[in-house]
Amino acid sequence: MTRKSLPAVILTLLIASSVLIALRRVPIDARPGFVLASPVASTPAPPPSASLAARLLGLSDPLPPGIAVSDLGSGHTTSLSQGPVRIILERLSVAGGADLAARPVSGATTLLLVEAGTLTLIDELGLEAVATEGAYQLIPPTGDFELRNEGASTATVLRLSILSQDAAPLATDEASATILLDGDLTDLPASPASIFLARIVMTPGADLGSREWAGPVGVVAEAGTLTVERPERLPAELPAGRGVLFPAATTSRWRNTGTEPVALLIVGVAASPGESASEPASATVQPTVVSTCPTSPRSEPTPRPSSLRAPDFLPDPADLPDGFEVAAEGKLTKDEMIALIGENGTELLAEWEWRENAYRYFAIPEALAPDPLGTSNLTVSVHRFRTRNGATAALAALVSLTAASGYETVDIDQIGDQAAALLSQTADGNTFILYVRIENLVIRLGGFSAAGDPAADVTSVANTIVGASPSVRDSCATGRSR
Repeated sequence: MTRKSLPAVILTLLIASSVLIALRRVPIDARPGFVLASPVASTPAPPPSASLAARLLGLSDPLPPGIAVSDLGSGHTTSLSQGPVRIILERLSVAGGADLAARPVSGATTLLLVEAGTLTLIDELGLEAVATEGAYQLIPPTGDFELRNEGASTATVLRLSILSQDAAPLATDEASATILLDGDLTDLPASPASIFLARIVMTPGADLGSREWAGPVGVVAEAGTLTVERPERLPAELPAGRGVLFPAATTSRWRNTGTEPVALLIVGVAASPGESASEPASATVQPTVVSTCPTSPRSEPTPRPSSLRAPDFLPDPADLPDGFEVAAEGKLTKDEMIALIGENGTELLAEWEWRENAYRYFAIPEALAPDPLGTSNLTVSVHRFRTRNGATAALAALVSLTAASGYETVDIDQIGDQAAALLSQTADGNTFILYVRIENLVIRLGGFSAAGDPAADVTSVANTIVGASPSVRDSCATGRSR
């Protein structure tokens, strides 16, 4: 029996197509919902009465002696997760040329603050905004937002996220992430609520006094050592580099008992006093979404990114016919894609607006003596593009390029949003290739048989992937458009 080698299989997964989406670049301070703050490193402490964080924390006006509060970023929302939640504060280092999802996971409410450098924020409509040092933005739990560093220098950003405790693991793509604070809470203040980032500086001897926070408050010591006193507890110290999350209604007293200033990074969630039940337009941006049920034809909506990720669509051996095992899996980085594409690889990737790849290669072990008439190899490779229009154009080019390499197109029933199939019959065996598009992803499935027809197995796996995808499961199972 002829078995295709792993390098040959992976190389066939790499074909991509070109699509250039012309995007309008808008200065971040000219767009609703974007707020420019002064640079973090050089912002002087504002007057106490001007600090939103001080008011949300319930601090007196004027502040106690030796206390300065600086607002870094905030936003109002009615979309916070209810029930047990997780609050995470990360510092992301985004290398030049890298891009990543603005939210760590789908469904998270996220507040971003650019600490250093310049980043491009791409919203759910595909519009780009330049976020310079000190700019912040609240990212709602719906719609896909991306961050991109188009410069050569590394940029840093603080990312405060509120998500369900059973959410998927964090996704940071090409960014280097340092978790500054990570804690669980049983509940949050009722909506509408304010999410905020702030900095408190305490001179030696400064004392905030005993306070009970109305909402959860997280604190990360950036410099110095904070002394924390609580009822019926021994005094504790929070040294630089450590963080702690205080649940709502926790009574504590913060003091600087040392000889050096204490700098604290503060995060919190508080009820928004005086806010109406309706959320500001900047926090209620909703993407244009439509049903992706396999049997529901539809017109192409306004281009928008999807929050789905490439690895979400890789099947497990249980999704395949009996006997298959994972032979190899991984993802192709941007540099690997450029090297494999060769000439003009950098320019082509930028033109295609390709975002990521994930692949998994399956085979029936030789020890099981695969039937020559059965399928012995199956491959699944997922390419994610920035928009659905990009994926649509990519699929068309993939089919053309595959056909040009000796494959012939064959008829196939509708699968996902779009599908195309090709077949190659040679002396080595028969190869069936199926391309399926789901929103802004193109899934390439391949099957090989030494003497039989692998089409049925490939099509079955494709239908399993489409039926289990988050996009289809969330909309089709409930009979409603998303």
